Amino acid sequence: MKTEYRVQIGRHVFEGGIDAVSKVKSIQTTETEGGETDTATIVIEDGNKEILPPEKNVPVLVELRKPGGPYVQRFEGFVTSSPVSFGGETTMTIAAESLDTESKAKEPMQLFFKEGKLGEVFDRFAKLAELKPPKISKALADLVLDREVADGESFLEFGDRVSKEVGGLFKVIGKTPVLVDAMSALSVSGKALPEVVAEVGVNLIGGTITPRLSRPAYASHKARYFDKDEGAVKTAEAEGKRGSATTTLGPVLPDKARAERAVKAEASTAEREQSAGTIEMTDCLQATAGGTVKLIGGHPGVDGTYRIKSVENVLDEGGLMNTLSVDHLKLASEAGEAKKPAATSEDPSPPGDGLNRNGRTGTQQ
Repeated sequence: MKTEYRVQIGRHVFEGGIDAVSKVKSIQTTETEGGETDTATIVIEDGNKEILPPEKNVPVLVELRKPGGPYVQRFEGFVTSSPVSFGGETTMTIAAESLDTESKAKEPMQLFFKEGKLGEVFDRFAKLAELKPPKISKALADLVLDREVADGESFLEFGDRVSKEVGGLFKVIGKTPVLVDAMSALSVSGKALPEVVAEVGVNLIGGTITPRLSRPAYASHKARYFDKDEGAVKTAEAEGKRGSATTTLGPVLPDKARAERAVKAEASTAEREQSAGTIEMTDCLQATAGGTVKLIGGHPGVDGTYRIKSVENVLDEGGLMNTLSVDHLKLASEAGEAKKPAATSEDPSPPGDGLNRNGRTGTQQ
């Protein structure tokens, strides 16, 4: 079954399948786990010259589905450019990013918050930046901070900094800030993200996996924080999996809670990055940055379950192709052969509440 699309660009809606007579010729979306902006590129054929190029910052929504199934949102953002090519054929290439580049989220602001929950701090700052209420993992939203100061930081700079301090991943999708726990494979609502399967002979095209990367090995990860009760700088520590060296995060963090989460996240990241690579597959609607993919039949020593760092979807006349950037989670050789999970690329409905890693709606009717 060919993948169908629904693309909304401002008030205009394009939908159907991509073939020789469709106006939409290709759709490419890229979703990252955190930090970087998601992107989309939509190529439209306009031989009759009847479509006006959209202006910058016009809203864009991209959804995909199997015929008769529910739509899965793959991108939400704003137009950044829409160049038109003419001559032999007339095409319009619409580029979009998930962040409104002209929003107040980039403006420097002043904020002071004492002894409050992280969720309350983000909510207050998001209002100042004229954004929607944040979607935050419960483990992070309930984290109590001794104090927080944003002295001339923009909301984006503030979110990037604080997310690193608490072991989170931060980004803004459309006008909604999202902060998730980097040490879990859960959505912002606490539900498990779908695990997809890439299996040889079924939907696996190929890929490249490095079983063990040559990277610095640490036996210990440390972070310094200020203990206000004792008026002294102290250290929080998390053990690494191998090596003998010690790494210390710096600068000094303002409280113990942040220091403990920061070192645990650093240790977890160092472990995952032992293996990394890409997996190419077809017809998968549910692969989500921050979720997992199970590789079956790739090669002994690399088959196993991987964490998805980013997802690139390309839909054209040839169908839907997915390129996943992954790192180590658990290899089959380390845990034995596990059963094939229920959520596969043939099942368009993710489990749980349908929220993906970035707080987007996983399915829409």
